Amino acid sequence: MPSKHLIQKFISISRITMCFNIYIFNCSRVTVITIHEQWHPILGKEIPLIEPYHYVKLSRILSPPKLLAHESGSVGKVLPYIRQKVKMWGADVLRAENIKTLIDEDDELSDEESMIDESQDLKRNQLSRFDCIASLLASAECTVAQDIFRTLSQFPIAFPLVLPELDEAGKFKVMLPSFTGPIIKWETKPGTIIENHLFNDPFQLIVAVRIGNNSSGKSTILNQLMASNTMFSSRSDPRAEYGIPHMISGSIEFTWLTKETCNMSLWNDVFENYYKEGTNKIILLANLHGDALDYPNQIQFLKQFPSSFLVFLMSGYTENELNEFKVQIGSKKVVYGYVSDEKKDKHTINTNHLMHDRTMKKVRMMFKEALDIDNSDTSPFKISEIKLGKSLQFSEDIEFHVSQLLVDYVKEKTCRHIKLNVMQLQRRQQSDDGLQIWKNNSELQVLIQLFKFVLKLPLNKRIQALAHLEREISRLSMVESSKARNQAVLKNEELRKSSLVNRSQKDEKTIQDEIAKIWAEVDDMSLGLEHFFRELGQLYEIFSVNNPSDEIVLKLPKLYSELLISGHTIELVNGDTGTMSETWFSAICQHICNEYPNLKIFVISILGQSSGKSTLLNALFACRFSVSVGRCIRGLFMRLLFLEKDLSDELNIDAFILIDSEGLSASEKMNDPESEKKVRKLTTFAMGVSNLTILNVLGESTRDLARLEKAGMAPDILMVQHVSERNITKISEPEEKFREALREALKIANEQDQEMGISNTDCFHILDERIQNGQLLKPFRPFKNGATAYAPPSEQYHEDVVNLYNSIIKDCKNSKNKIEFSKWHTLIQSYWKEVSHENFAVRFKNIKEIYEFIDLACYFCGALCWGSRDHHENVDETKMHHSSHQPAGLACVTNDTDELVATPCHNRTDDTNMWYFNKNESTKRSFAKVQDFSDWKFDDPHCMHVFNDLMCWFFDKLHKDLAKSRNLKPASYDDLKKNGCLSLNYNDIISTLKTKIGE
Repeated sequence: MPSKHLIQKFISISRITMCFNIYIFNCSRVTVITIHEQWHPILGKEIPLIEPYHYVKLSRILSPPKLLAHESGSVGKVLPYIRQKVKMWGADVLRAENIKTLIDEDDELSDEESMIDESQDLKRNQLSRFDCIASLLASAECTVAQDIFRTLSQFPIAFPLVLPELDEAGKFKVMLPSFTGPIIKWETKPGTIIENHLFNDPFQLIVAVRIGNNSSGKSTILNQLMASNTMFSSRSDPRAEYGIPHMISGSIEFTWLTKETCNMSLWNDVFENYYKEGTNKIILLANLHGDALDYPNQIQFLKQFPSSFLVFLMSGYTENELNEFKVQIGSKKVVYGYVSDEKKDKHTINTNHLMHDRTMKKVRMMFKEALDIDNSDTSPFKISEIKLGKSLQFSEDIEFHVSQLLVDYVKEKTCRHIKLNVMQLQRRQQSDDGLQIWKNNSELQVLIQLFKFVLKLPLNKRIQALAHLEREISRLSMVESSKARNQAVLKNEELRKSSLVNRSQKDEKTIQDEIAKIWAEVDDMSLGLEHFFRELGQLYEIFSVNNPSDEIVLKLPKLYSELLISGHTIELVNGDTGTMSETWFSAICQHICNEYPNLKIFVISILGQSSGKSTLLNALFACRFSVSVGRCIRGLFMRLLFLEKDLSDELNIDAFILIDSEGLSASEKMNDPESEKKVRKLTTFAMGVSNLTILNVLGESTRDLARLEKAGMAPDILMVQHVSERNITKISEPEEKFREALREALKIANEQDQEMGISNTDCFHILDERIQNGQLLKPFRPFKNGATAYAPPSEQYHEDVVNLYNSIIKDCKNSKNKIEFSKWHTLIQSYWKEVSHENFAVRFKNIKEIYEFIDLACYFCGALCWGSRDHHENVDETKMHHSSHQPAGLACVTNDTDELVATPCHNRTDDTNMWYFNKNESTKRSFAKVQDFSDWKFDDPHCMHVFNDLMCWFFDKLHKDLAKSRNLKPASYDDLKKNGCLSLNYNDIISTLKTKIGE
């Protein structure tokens, strides 16, 4: 049972939620930020607030802006370009030397002109790296800011921990809530990686401040010890001669001190030995800009961290100033450094000699001394306990009381218990009574109620709370499963190192079984939002029948549809069970159809080995698909991304649907036959419902390629190959192997074409043509720029992402297979049923063809026609109800209950109700023949009975979709059974047909 403390929270939470909802409802949604006049020179009077829906919206690739040397509002003008670059992992745009290139150098004054009028310098464009990154984060809604930081945290740069408020003078925003959670890694010894969740796991902050002024300041000195000499904003930055960044004074930049951010000397002398000790405590460096005595609130904020201070005493400081500072920081450890451009004694940092190692060694030793602080206090750091002065306020947090309550509940019960003992509905057998399971499971009732409180928040708060849940539950899963994951790594290493000569097959099988068992334990502790989504889907199906007035049925599909419209990811297919919650998914999609009845889409799936796949989608579309952090996620995940109007008009669609496959080729499942079967099914399905499939690696075998053709699918394909270098010889070799596999697939497909009748080899011919034109294979250079544990993404990877993005846009523009969302979501459910069949042989090439297949039915009776072409059109040459109709085809006939009827066409009478294409209601057959079909010829009998079973099979598979498209009810079970539409096997039907028609 839940703890007493938790139950008390649970009882009171509904009142809190209700009040909160009322408050939000009365608030107008802010879409622009009014800029304080202090920042008008760089931002103008207002800039848009970037919310999740806008952040993930897709646009054309923007060209670098070219600003004039004296242009105002420069930061506001470059933000859209910088934002797109950062979304696509091109964070190098934020390097000071690259920011400089955005200003048109041709517009600069000559040296001679500058000497004549130096006052012009005051009006120069002072575009700076710091103003750009600070404005980028300050103009983003909190979940967007979190996403931006999650991307930027992959790079060795400095971030504004404290930055000015854009709409109020003298106020500062503390970004700590948005910066909490990303994982920073380092290597303690070869093969041993430590992961630290930023500000959640142990850390120590070294704070650098200055007292007094000097021509070469503290930041210039610190930069000499960093991997980049422009890490922190300083007077040495490009174009700094025209003035310091507008927003720098009183701001605090920070970074982590790892091998990627330190220069070689600082790493070797100080931090290499520190991390080699195996600690999981990361060292952070915070740099306060401006004189420390001018910003007492910032100092009080920083001293609350587990911290020590590096104090740079500049020329002209006084003892009174130093004493005032000592009073402010109290008992905190302080290391002093004296800075001067004149003194040359051994205790002074002479700024004229910053290139001398002897000078910088003094600074390195300051860092070493600052590391040695009292570690007796082991209590965890809590953001909630930080006290802020009047000039500081936290940025908006994604944490809410309702989401934290659910996190506490999961933490109390453990992820393993929640997954195995609480979430029982998604684990039940088909014969189990779901309603009874729900009634008997009080813990599940509490869990779902807590989750519903989150889902009922207003949309913007709901998105934030779900981001909080995703972060915290993922972290709990990682912590809980860390021991088992380490055991799996050690066992894999044991398997790898064991001698191939001395190892018996029995021993190898024993180790493999042990590894599989360990991964099963990890799986049991792996909990994510997709598991909550699955449980709600099961409840929706149960309550739809047993309690249709419950809010799970009435409200939750709409709430999830709002999330999907806003760019939130939902699970399409459960990869653990290989099932799709069709009723739940359909209900969500129906609300999207209500909101956007004519939504035109282009569907993209990404398949292949797990390496780099989700990262690629994140870089292409700013998608927060799950990138593996230790959780064993499996399945197909879907996201809906809208297009900016100009791109939408160009492509003639409104949105992309992205389908990501997670964990389908996980190493721990490679030897599991059932897992392999699920993988084949999910892969077939993902490709079949897509307009374009991106394969992350080259096809593994000829068999896999041939299987696509057996499936009768012709998806458009782009292939991503990860290479160490763009060497034509190295790239062409695997490409040629793929062509060989392709030729074999074509051969098999041509054979199947005769055998199966519905196959089509066009897609492979297109692939072959693309190879010849160099358009199929997209070689991707290495993702990482280096071999260290936390090496950043490379600039070349960003270039390859942009190239692939443009190829996708081009492919979409040229595609003729775009479809409306309302048709897509309906038809994929039929396709899923077909893919789920064990011996599924005849499959439609894509969703468009399924829809066209239905539309090709006879204009009069709805039966499929194997006679003259265009029989679905009411034109002279087709006005015959002739003998090549398939009698048990798509019989669009209804009775008084508005149900489709499976009665074969040749068994209908003149009293039968007909439902044909230009009527909104059913009509008697006798009346229809006289009134609407008087110019038609009717053969009696008109059928070819050999095709009865085939068309009954089709009717059974498609009648639900047909009914939905006609706003009718599907045929009843009794009617299907009476007319012989059930328990038919396609392969047996085809075999019999071959005999009967003499093939």
